[in-house]
Amino acid sequence: FESLEHLATYAAPANLITTFERGLGCCQQLVHVDLADNKIAEVPMELGNLTVKKLQTVVLKGNPLRDARIRRFVEDDAPTLVKDLLNHVRKNGFKGDAPAAKG
Repeated sequence: FESLEHLATYAAPANLITTFERGLGCCQQLVHVDLADNKIAEVPMELGNLTVKKLQTVVLKGNPLRDARIRRFVEDDAPTLVKDLLNHVRKNGFKGDAPAAKG
């Protein structure tokens, strides 16, 4: 993903993906991320590298998210979802090495 700096939309719903792709946080032009209905349990801190000014939607419904607060953000689907999610992930996101996504 590091070489896809102009990527604007990343949509891979219902693909049995278990982790975020490494380098997704480097895609500063991302506007939409849709990873609904996958098997994602952790949201990496790297996602916090994205900016609220560009990123408009993050769809994570239907994933077994471990972090209760992130689950609440996703379930509530409030207008402040992206801002709340990015702020929370910057402080509390999964810090481990994310293995390559499956799907």
